[in-house]
Amino acid sequence: MKYVVYAIVLALSVPLYSQEIRLDSLWIKMGGYPVMAFSPDSKVLVLGSEILEPVKGAIRFFEVETGKQLDSITKISFIDFGFSPSDGNLYIVTTTSIDVYDKQRMLVRRMPYTKGGLLSFSPDGSLLLMTGEGKIRLVKSENAEVVREITRPSSYKGSNNQDIPFNNGRVNFNSDGTLLYGKNAEDFGSWDLTKTDAPFVRKMTIGNRAVIGFTPDNRYMIQQSNYIWDLSTKSQVQIEGLEAKELGGPGTYCHTPKGKVIFVTKLLPPTNMPQFSLVAVNIEEKRILSTENLLYPYGVIISPDSSYLSYNYGNGQNRVYKLDWKTTGILENQEKNTIKIVPSPSSSEIMILELYCESGYSEADISIVTIEGTTVGQIFKGELTSGHHTFSLRTTSLPSGMYYVVLSWNQKREIYPFIINK
Repeated sequence: MKYVVYAIVLALSVPLYSQEIRLDSLWIKMGGYPVMAFSPDSKVLVLGSEILEPVKGAIRFFEVETGKQLDSITKISFIDFGFSPSDGNLYIVTTTSIDVYDKQRMLVRRMPYTKGGLLSFSPDGSLLLMTGEGKIRLVKSENAEVVREITRPSSYKGSNNQDIPFNNGRVNFNSDGTLLYGKNAEDFGSWDLTKTDAPFVRKMTIGNRAVIGFTPDNRYMIQQSNYIWDLSTKSQVQIEGLEAKELGGPGTYCHTPKGKVIFVTKLLPPTNMPQFSLVAVNIEEKRILSTENLLYPYGVIISPDSSYLSYNYGNGQNRVYKLDWKTTGILENQEKNTIKIVPSPSSSEIMILELYCESGYSEADISIVTIEGTTVGQIFKGELTSGHHTFSLRTTSLPSGMYYVVLSWNQKREIYPFIINK
């Protein structure tokens, strides 16, 4: 029986399982890397630093699993970089240009641009968002043409008539690319990009803090340091065990690709050094999955396949962890069923599932489920006789990551993990 992947979500009457997350340390690099990004295939981690001597600056490419350096771009005075969501190319913002590198780490385009700024991408990758110098600039990704410029008040006069800067911070697109959210002097609000003049709309119910991220479904917004807002109800989300605070420390946020799990920080009791917990939250269930106590983490990012997490640590260290997704509450295997999935990990387009059932089932279901609990395909449904069965799993449409085969029958379930590593 051939298996063709198609998107399907099943509403289960009871939770399939509950999750916990553990961080398994892989490797550490010293030197301080304030800018970092995972490649779209999750196999390469890009780290950048302006303080590496004797060169002016460096962007270095590391193999995620081993920490082996693969390549580097040196003597470059960069400001920010990131991978485009449309073509997977690496965009590097320097003080004089925007440089574009392809998947082979070859320079394919250099666009003159002298305004610099922190970099964000529109959801379709057609626009770059640059924030800096009191300006918000929307730039075409193909030629660096500025298509819109928005001015934010950058300072105010103090009691002695001195200029005191506003900490406006980073601005971000919402997930459908129609709005910009961010601080605007003493207000927090949005700029409507569907309007010609991009009018600023003040949001009275949301605090004036820097935006550090959105979930992909555009429902939740996270502000520094761990305020979570439901944009559909314009109300703050309360998570038991997570006190919302503007910590004055790391404004850390990242999410798994589907956005069901987010990572934020919370402050621990004072010690000699700033101590924080990196908190994994199931945003739909509004509960904490796990916490990891860390020494001053900031700039946390997660790989596109949800398998790795990287963050800057303390003074001048970058750490890479493997995300170990644990499941609990699974029904014990009381039946003498066995499932073998080969090869696993697999980089091939076809995997083989070998199933042995001691008893037959009149109504059985075998499905593929992601680590986040979403059903992404059905292998078999119907009567399952006792004995040996073999199924072919065509994995062409599945990205790299951990998955589970779930065998269901008579309101019972068994779960078997496997890994795709393309």
